[in-house]
Amino acid sequence: KSRNPASARARGEPRVPAYRLHRPSGRAVVTIAGQDHYLGAHGSAESRANYDRLVAEWLGQGRPRRTVATGDDLTVSEVVLAYWRYIKASYTSQTSQGTVAPTLRRLRRLFGGLSASDFGPRRLRTFQEALVQERDGHGRALSRRYINRSVSWVKRCFRWAVAEELVPPSTLHALQAVEPLRMGRTTAPETEPIGPVSDALIAAAVAELPPVIADMVRVQRLTGMRPGELCGLRIGELDISGEVWLYTPRKHKTAHRGKSRSIPIGPQARVILERHLGMRTDGYMF
Repeated sequence: KSRNPASARARGEPRVPAYRLHRPSGRAVVTIAGQDHYLGAHGSAESRANYDRLVAEWLGQGRPRRTVATGDDLTVSEVVLAYWRYIKASYTSQTSQGTVAPTLRRLRRLFGGLSASDFGPRRLRTFQEALVQERDGHGRALSRRYINRSVSWVKRCFRWAVAEELVPPSTLHALQAVEPLRMGRTTAPETEPIGPVSDALIAAAVAELPPVIADMVRVQRLTGMRPGELCGLRIGELDISGEVWLYTPRKHKTAHRGKSRSIPIGPQARVILERHLGMRTDGYMF
C-alpha cells in the first residue's frame, strides 16, 4: 500500500500526522483527528515510540477524520472529569487523590477526544504500554506495581461510569479482559520492598526535631498510628479509664466501609501523652 502523501491526498485520505515540537513545554506533540497527544520530551526515544504507536493505531483504524464523539455520547475526557469530581468529593485523603490524578491526566492526554463507549481493551493495552515506555524527569521507568495500579484506576473509572449510566455495561466488561503485568513478563521494573525504619535512624531524627514533633514521632513509633490519626488526635477520643488507654478516631482510612478502629496506648506512650494532656478535657492533643 502506497505511503506517498500526494497519492493519499488524491484519494481524499488525511495525511499522516507530523511529529512536532510544542515549544512552550519542550514536549513532542502529534495531532491526530483533531486531538493533540503529548508524547514526552521532544527528540527522545520515548516520544518517538509513542508517536509510532499512536500513528499505527490511527492507520489501523482506517485514518478516521474524527475521534471526537458525536450526539449524546460522552468523550473519555468528559467521563474522566465527572469521575474526578466524584473522587474529590469521596476521597478526602490527599494521598488517595494524588494516586488517581496522574492516571486520569495520562488517560485524557492519550484518549481524551475518543467516545467513551469506544474505549476498549486494545486502547487500554495501548495505555498500559505507554506507561511501560514512560520515563520520569530522572529517566527512570515506572514500576510494574505502579502501572498495574494505574490500569486498575482506569477500570474503576469506567465501573463508576457504568453505575452512573454514562457508558454501556459492555464497555466495562470488555476492559476487564486486560490482565495486569506479570512479574518477569514485562520490562517494567520491580520496586524494592519497603522495610521498617531502624530505631537508630528514628533516634537520630528525633534529636533534631522540635520537642512537640519529637513526641509525636515517639508516640507513632510506640502505637503504630497512621500520620493522619496522630495529627488529628483529640482528647475527647481517648478512653483513659484503664491501664491501657484506647484511642478511637472518628475519621480513619476504612471508616467509609463501616469499620471501627481502636488504637491501644501502652505505658510508654501514655507518659508522653500525659505531658501534653495536662488538665485539658477537649481539643487536639498536639
